[in-house]
Amino acid sequence: MNADYQYRFGHLPVPRYTVRDDRHVMFLDMLEVSEMDNLQQKVTTAIRSETNPLKLTGPPGSPDGIHWHMPPHRLWGRSPGRNQNIEGWHPWPEPLLSFFYDPITSHPNYRYRIYGQNPYAAFPDLDPKRPRNLSLVYGATPYDFTPYEGNPVLDPRTGINEDQIHGALVQPYNGLYICLYQHWWDKNWLCDLRLAVSRDGIHFARVNPGHAILPLGPPGNWDSGMLCTPTSFFEHDEKIWLYYRGSIGTLATGRVLRRAAKDSPYIQSLGEPFRRYTGLARLRVEGFAFLTLKDMQYLPQKKHNQKRPYYAVKLEGRVQTIPFDANGIGDRTLHVNLINYAPGFAWIKAQLRDADSGEIISGHNFQDCDLVSESTTDHTITWNGSADLSKVQVQRIRVEFKLFGALDSPQLYSFWFDQD
Repeated sequence: MNADYQYRFGHLPVPRYTVRDDRHVMFLDMLEVSEMDNLQQKVTTAIRSETNPLKLTGPPGSPDGIHWHMPPHRLWGRSPGRNQNIEGWHPWPEPLLSFFYDPITSHPNYRYRIYGQNPYAAFPDLDPKRPRNLSLVYGATPYDFTPYEGNPVLDPRTGINEDQIHGALVQPYNGLYICLYQHWWDKNWLCDLRLAVSRDGIHFARVNPGHAILPLGPPGNWDSGMLCTPTSFFEHDEKIWLYYRGSIGTLATGRVLRRAAKDSPYIQSLGEPFRRYTGLARLRVEGFAFLTLKDMQYLPQKKHNQKRPYYAVKLEGRVQTIPFDANGIGDRTLHVNLINYAPGFAWIKAQLRDADSGEIISGHNFQDCDLVSESTTDHTITWNGSADLSKVQVQRIRVEFKLFGALDSPQLYSFWFDQD
């Protein structure tokens, strides 16, 4: 396994897969990757709805999830607010964020989980020098919880430009725990949404932490100051939908404005009017992050060059997975989820390799693979027109993908083996 991933995730075992697993493999913590050449991982930028901010009119309900007659959090559920804490529960005097039954864990004591914003990490000692972070309580039932002894599970004190974690959503998805957290930074307390992932719901790793999965809106926009995480996300119309709260003000600038108008009873009665808007953003299914070709390198230029700039360009990259148990592969087919903005130019191919001998499996190599060049959430890989894998007679396989292209095309999001 790549040494970088051993260093980052040495406390977790390398996953074990079989071709019979129903789970789709996404490229998030990269533990499924054994080798990679001239490829990079990128976090997807969620696409905002053109109708944002959402309008609230008429009787309760929404015909399409966009035009609302009731705030979305009323329909999709919400976490307790500032004055809705469950009294006496540690470690938070602040809002709880995610509460769910865990379909992934096999440990009976972790069947129910609550993730919450822990302002001082040492509650009830309330050490103000310790920043807000994400912590966990767990229980065998939804009525009896124990704080995780290793809290926090996501800490801002990691050397990146992050002052605190002001909130987060944690949700099981495709066998992983997806975390969308509020990345808080800057003297004005700006806050956008970033991505982390965990295999066990305890050890979280940031995914490309320098890139927001939902960045702030443009200057002057209604969501240009602060974003708050949704209480959940869900799939609809082959997209992942997430509702979020946005504001042009932040907890710094908004409160200052309210304080400046302290002589106005009307303004004081509004509470925090700068935090009133709800928006919708979408990702493709399994579309949190992807693999694509590394960026072209800008080279030193000749003087007075007016024809074209010079770049170092590598058009081909490869990725190889960890071994998969190949028992039962005969009635399976290999599938991929990808985007390609240059279908006449860029493409993806796949080949299978015997994980024990290292030999490429005859008839399932790059040369025989039919290239995939169109965007799709589910494409079946074929070799010379056939998806049949019944002739693969080895104990374990590695899957290899070759990507050809440039400028973020193609983008490989996930792969899996499906039953015919």
